[in-house]
Amino acid sequence: MFTELIDSSRLDINYFYRYGEMKGLMENAGAAVAHSASEYYGNKLNIVIICGGGNNGGDGMVAAQILQKENNVALVLTSEIGHIKSAFIQSLISGWKGKVFGIQEIDSVLSKADLIIDAIFGTGFHGEIKEPLASVIRKINGSGKPVLSVDVPSGLGSSLAVKPSRTVTFTFVKDTMDSQNSGDIITKNIGIDQNLVYETGPGDILFFPFAHKNSHKGMNGKIAIVAGWKYHGSALIASMGAHSTSPDLVKIFSNSRNYSVVGSQIYTTMLENCEENEYFMEEILKDDCILMGPGMGDSDYEISIMEKIMEAVNVPIVLDASAINILGKQGKGSLGKEIVITPHKGEFKKLTGKEPTLENAKSAAKKLGITIFLKGPTDIITDGTTTILGNGGNSRMTMGGTGDLLAGFLAGLIGRKVPILRACSMASFVCKRAGERCMNRQKVWFGIDDMVREIPQVFMEMDEIRSKIKEM
Repeated sequence: MFTELIDSSRLDINYFYRYGEMKGLMENAGAAVAHSASEYYGNKLNIVIICGGGNNGGDGMVAAQILQKENNVALVLTSEIGHIKSAFIQSLISGWKGKVFGIQEIDSVLSKADLIIDAIFGTGFHGEIKEPLASVIRKINGSGKPVLSVDVPSGLGSSLAVKPSRTVTFTFVKDTMDSQNSGDIITKNIGIDQNLVYETGPGDILFFPFAHKNSHKGMNGKIAIVAGWKYHGSALIASMGAHSTSPDLVKIFSNSRNYSVVGSQIYTTMLENCEENEYFMEEILKDDCILMGPGMGDSDYEISIMEKIMEAVNVPIVLDASAINILGKQGKGSLGKEIVITPHKGEFKKLTGKEPTLENAKSAAKKLGITIFLKGPTDIITDGTTTILGNGGNSRMTMGGTGDLLAGFLAGLIGRKVPILRACSMASFVCKRAGERCMNRQKVWFGIDDMVREIPQVFMEMDEIRSKIKEM
């Protein structure tokens, strides 16, 4: 299961994408906090609720409205009211019946508290806590009062974090949370469909590695594509997919037969003729990810070349089309290597001898020690432990080339150091969403080039949803 801190933010984005609003989740979360406070600490208390300006603070404000019915509640805001972008949180502040305190009054407020509720930062916080909030957290920790944190202790993962006696967390326990840093952990269901945890969605944009301003050539992914020895178009489409992830370098490793025709159709992709360069293997192994198989054919010669690459590989490798068959011949030779295969249903059945079901995919991935991306109307992505489902797309995406595009895109993400399961999830969502956008614009009259042009639009759509969530 995904349990990294960032997954809560991913779920928020995916929830908004599906349902169009976050108010209900915030209300449910706040109610869960209020209920836990009453259950574990009782009522008739002086409760101090310290709220940040984001969604975590919104959860705390909802809890404050509920708790003030049976308690004396002091609401402390760590942000200036005018700096809070969320209209819903602004409405909560406007509807608050009590006094609102600023952090400059924290000492006197904490001195009167029977219970402190920490709703400063949620899972979206990264980095180190700076002043004046660093002082606020030190005062919370030094107060000697019981502390209830909302979702995660504020600052968890940094050198300075709230040390609560209890934490009310939502949907699932977040990675790194334990009794030492979070106290007793209370897990509450706030209405997020459990399927959202295991489905692709625009929240995967959080794992896209935007290049650092000081990066240099080669730092942002080098992709090797061994493809198109029989059908040269597959190599070209795969390279377009890889380029769509914004890597620094993409190189196609071709044969003499198709070297000239491939070279005549590319200008942003490097090209190598394996049959005229005895050191091509060394070149391939310098890259960050290798894609092998699209349009390669299955003659003994092409298979032997791919087998040699497979034996030597020391970086993540994506196996598509005829390269998938090599896995069955490798046996223990594949163990310990980072391998993703992208079979359609027929290729899966040929490899495993089993029907292409979710359970069979999980079993095969675990047995082979690989990640399987089983393509279909619903993509099944599994490493044998975690399984993700990718829905969407349309019937036009059965056209030739969509698998090549997906394989290249996936290799590009992995080459850019996106963790494999994350890369698979993102690749499934982006490619299916690109197909949907094409269908919306052109009905069934679209092709691979149209899908490629839509991929940047999907990324911008994902980033726009992320920005909207930040402002809520």
